Amino acid sequence: MIIRSGLWSIAGSAIEKLMLLATYVLVSRQVNKEQFGYLVIVFLIVEFLSYLSSFGVAENILRRKEISASFLASSYYFIVRIALAMVLLMALVAAPIAYVFYGNELFFLVLLMSVHPLFTCINSFYLALIQRDLRYKELALRTAVVSFSSGLTGVLLALSGAGVLSMIAGRYVQAVADYIWLRKISRYRNSRQHSMAEVKEIWHFGLPLSTAQVFNFASSRFYEIFVTLLFGPAVLAILDVGRKFLMTLYRFVFTPLNSVILTYLSRADRPEKAFFKAVSLVQLLVLPIVAAMGVLAEDLVFLSFGSEWEESAFVFQVFSVAGIAQSSTWFLTQLIIQFDKSSLVLKNNIIGFLSVFLVLLLGWVFIGDDVRFVIYIMCLSVFVSAFIRVIYVSFMTRSHLYLLLSPMITGSAVYFLLNVLFDYSIDWMDLSTGLYRILLVLTEAFVFISVMLLIFVILRWRK
Repeated sequence: MIIRSGLWSIAGSAIEKLMLLATYVLVSRQVNKEQFGYLVIVFLIVEFLSYLSSFGVAENILRRKEISASFLASSYYFIVRIALAMVLLMALVAAPIAYVFYGNELFFLVLLMSVHPLFTCINSFYLALIQRDLRYKELALRTAVVSFSSGLTGVLLALSGAGVLSMIAGRYVQAVADYIWLRKISRYRNSRQHSMAEVKEIWHFGLPLSTAQVFNFASSRFYEIFVTLLFGPAVLAILDVGRKFLMTLYRFVFTPLNSVILTYLSRADRPEKAFFKAVSLVQLLVLPIVAAMGVLAEDLVFLSFGSEWEESAFVFQVFSVAGIAQSSTWFLTQLIIQFDKSSLVLKNNIIGFLSVFLVLLLGWVFIGDDVRFVIYIMCLSVFVSAFIRVIYVSFMTRSHLYLLLSPMITGSAVYFLLNVLFDYSIDWMDLSTGLYRILLVLTEAFVFISVMLLIFVILRWRK
């Protein structure tokens, strides 16, 4: 079940991420680093509001074994009002703050994106209804059509020289088309009166989850905030470009699997054992590609973004190592939710944020504000945060520590073994052209993934 649903979910996000990446690359070649940094800041604000507005509505729908029409009506009533609040917050609070710190250009971009959270919130409700029924094949088709439309809009505008506006237009086309499509295939019509008692229940369940998501955003995006405060928008753009391929891969694979993993864990007798199996399988698919990207960082940045972004290659190499810890702990929230401890999600994310913050602060105090050292400290903070959170979750849910910690250990072995193999093969073949090196290493990575999947299928068949 997890493999079939997961593959449909991943397939659905493939075109979306590739088209967004194409637009991103084209725009990065058209504008200067400071302008590109402004665009990154705007999308960070939108992402922050999406975390703030989630309120666990989707998780609440997915986790329930039985669900009533009254509860769905109350959830819809709740999420619509949260969506309107997010629009006002972005237009009346975020935009003026942007003007104070960075002037008219950023103020204008924030205002342009201020309506976007309305669609993001409402779409999450319809999406949860479809995911609950494991209709990932339908979602994959919808994602392909919607993403192609929005991606084509962004690419055509970027080719015409629209710059950062092409990415904003693509986001809106995606959000509006997504709303129309999801509303149609969910077949949900809000015909029942909502219950204020259930609205309060949704609020109490979602408040700690939403607060936890804010801290999760703060810990995962604190690097961008930290870099912007220290070095400004131009270095923020370098950091974002350096992490773009990795973050695209994670969102391509991990994000679509969040709901799949949650549904899978809800049906397991031992959630921690199911967590170990699911994360181990996902790592076998992802870490070979991450290791390959780390080895090919300079080639990928130069061929995609151009020589003016060469500083981003160093960021790329360092953060590929952090992929070990990120892949090991990405689905910890789903495990905690399965134990019906939504308040624990908040505490876990606060711990994650504080550990990242303290490591970065200590690194900055004792080492200084050299950009390269700051990047190294960021990578270290990912591992420290992951290790502390795994221990905390294991203790609070009374799960076996070795089951939650094993993915980080086995993931490290897989990453470094393949990293050495890829480096050795490039040196042995003495390849000087970047394209040939990319083809060689990616072929080796896919061969490894294919062999591991074959072994997995054989073991499952025998069992």
